[in-house]
Amino acid sequence: MLEFISALRRLFVVFLLATWWGGFTFYALAVIPSGHQVLRSRLRQGFITQRVTVRLNWLGVAAIAAAAVEVWAARKSPRRFRVLLGAWVVCAGTEAGLFSLHARMDELLDGKAMAITDQDRFDRLHEYYLWPATIGWGATAVMLGLLACPAKPREIARAATPGSR
Repeated sequence: MLEFISALRRLFVVFLLATWWGGFTFYALAVIPSGHQVLRSRLRQGFITQRVTVRLNWLGVAAIAAAAVEVWAARKSPRRFRVLLGAWVVCAGTEAGLFSLHARMDELLDGKAMAITDQDRFDRLHEYYLWPATIGWGATAVMLGLLACPAKPREIARAATPGSR
């Protein structure tokens, strides 16, 4: 029964990570370009993105926190644990960086006037923002790949049968 609960816990973490990772990916590849086309304004799309990324970043915090449990659970397999821990540390660090950069970029936005108060500084911060976002995206892909595939392929069959060992 414990293996079944562990499998459900891992599945929850995988779904949470996949939601965060997939949401980020879909937003970057589909929503932002579509918004630019429909709104005909990178500025207006930017104000929408500002709100969405706050939510995505908080979803990232939840996913990273939940993933910590699975990283810890992998400690019996040293190599897997090291890779998961490394990816987790990268995700946590880049997420912290995103929150910091987001706050600095927000200071340059005037929501009432729908304007950016210092375009050059904002553009520079936005370029910096893309780096941790991309690095964190890659580290999340590593965690997803490892957590979606059990350490031992037979784990799936055992976990799917409550009461089996």
